[in-house]
Amino acid sequence: MKERLRLTEEQVAKIRPIIDESFNKCRDILDNNGQDKKSNRSALQEVRWKTDMKLGQILTEQQMSDYQNFFEEKE
Repeated sequence: MKERLRLTEEQVAKIRPIIDESFNKCRDILDNNGQDKKSNRSALQEVRWKTDMKLGQILTEQQMSDYQNFFEEKE
């Protein structure tokens, strides 16, 4: 992702904790919510939205667009 978004070292340092936190929250949701897919989906969407808001304060518009495209490709 660093290369694809052309992140600076400063940006990497700022977004790494955000991405790690997001990953951990998503993992917790999936581990603790059992089989309730609707609840999981809603909780995961909220985590993604909050993560995107935080990243949007760090990334340029182009980088944010590239990030969103990257994320959608992974789905």
